[in-house]
Amino acid sequence: MSQQVIYDHRENVISAFVADPDGRCGWIKRMNLRPLVEGLHFHRNHVTQPKNLGWRKVAEMPETVVDQAIRQGWLHDKKQVKSWVNDPDNKMFKYSNERL
Repeated sequence: MSQQVIYDHRENVISAFVADPDGRCGWIKRMNLRPLVEGLHFHRNHVTQPKNLGWRKVAEMPETVVDQAIRQGWLHDKKQVKSWVNDPDNKMFKYSNERL
């Protein structure tokens, strides 16, 4: 039987420390993506962004993906982030349907 201690709970993110009786331990992060995906779906279909601004929001990266990107070392690599944004599996996290 594993022991689990929730150390952080805010809105849609739960982070926990888990320790097994055999000595293994680790962190678990779970995120409810439904509110994020529904908000971005509404934004894509009903809000227009001005294209003449220097900066505009392109996508929302879920916190769990940011953690993975930090661990793997590609968070600050523009090419890898662009690849993640343009991946068809991640289109639900984009503010518009255009490619980057």
